[in-house]
Amino acid sequence: MDDFSSKPGVPNMFGVIGAEANKIEPNKRMLSAMTPTIVEKDGKLFMVVGTPGGSTIITSVFQVILNVADHGMGMQEAVNARRIHSQWLPDVIIPESGSLTAKDSLKLVNLGHKITPADRLAVLMPSWCCLMVN
Repeated sequence: MDDFSSKPGVPNMFGVIGAEANKIEPNKRMLSAMTPTIVEKDGKLFMVVGTPGGSTIITSVFQVILNVADHGMGMQEAVNARRIHSQWLPDVIIPESGSLTAKDSLKLVNLGHKITPADRLAVLMPSWCCLMVN
C-alpha cells in the first residue's frame, strides 16, 4: 500500500510524494516509477532495460544505458557497475559504496548537495532484468 499516497503531499518512506490521484481510494492509481525501456541504434534494437526498485528505477535504468552507450561497457558490466541514486525529494544523493571518490563527494557537498550513507542503498537497489541485442 506504500505505492499509494496515504496523505497527499506527504512523502512515503522513500521520500516519494503522492497526490490526490494516488490516494488510497477506489479508482485511484498507485505511484509508479516503472520504466521499461527499449533502445534502438541505427534503426535496430540495441537493448531492452528494466528493473524493480521503487524510486531508484529511473536513475538505475538511465545509468545502465549511459554505461553501455557512452562508456562502452557490455550489458553485464553496466548492470554490475556501482550506481548513484538521486531524486527530487528527498533532495539527497545516495551513492553505492565505492561509486564516488572522496574528491567527487567533496565537490558535490561544496556545491550544496547532501549525501546520504550508502547502507540505505541495499534496500533501494535490488536485482536487475536487462537484455542487450547486438
